[in-house]
Amino acid sequence: MNIFITGASGFVGGAIAKHLSRNHSVRCMSRSAASDAVIQALGCEPVRCALGAVDAALLANTDTVIHAAAFVGDWGSHADYWQANVVGTE
Repeated sequence: MNIFITGASGFVGGAIAKHLSRNHSVRCMSRSAASDAVIQALGCEPVRCALGAVDAALLANTDTVIHAAAFVGDWGSHADYWQANVVGTE
């Protein structure tokens, strides 16, 4: 199965990615070189894109998407949280 995961450099998404990469082809959203390294260490392929701006071409041949990304900082404006957690999910 071909799986695309958002949030794979985080705790929950990372655990999911690590487990699924044992038996599936897993590609994960990445926004930085640091995230690339984390995702590769999980046995997955990093894909550079941003939440809310994932080009449909990046999802070609994807069987399922697991959305585990969120803006969870201690500080931020309502707009920051809304953009990442609502608009990004849409």
